[in-house]
Amino acid sequence: MALADVTATGILLATAADLANLGISEEVTGGIQASTLTAILTAATETAGAILQSSGRIKLPLTAWGSDIKSAVAKMAAWDVMCVRIGHNPEDPNNFVWRDRDAAGRAYLEQVARGFVMPVGLVDATPTDTKTGTEIYRSEE
Repeated sequence: MALADVTATGILLATAADLANLGISEEVTGGIQASTLTAILTAATETAGAILQSSGRIKLPLTAWGSDIKSAVAKMAAWDVMCVRIGHNPEDPNNFVWRDRDAAGRAYLEQVARGFVMPVGLVDATPTDTKTGTEIYRSEE
């Protein structure tokens, strides 16, 4: 899986199944069309990509990631489901649980971007140096 041009490739950092397992119950999202959930997950994926590459340490596209990244994206998407599709008021103090989960997901991604946290299994597009050994150059003089 790679995060490149999400709208062109359809690649998501968290799927609808991840959203159900890590973000918000299918009981809540059951009446929401799959295309709407995909749009919400796409927006959360693009936001996550922007956060991850913000420090310049991580290069997109990602080629591998683990459940911690999926969880962060699912938390962000769950907040959008609650606010945009279910109708929760984001300013209502009774919605702090969903707002705090969104903030926690974003904060985790920011820590990854800054290098404070290194997720297991995260592979980005940073070139790897595969050269080993000694190279000898001879002048043609």
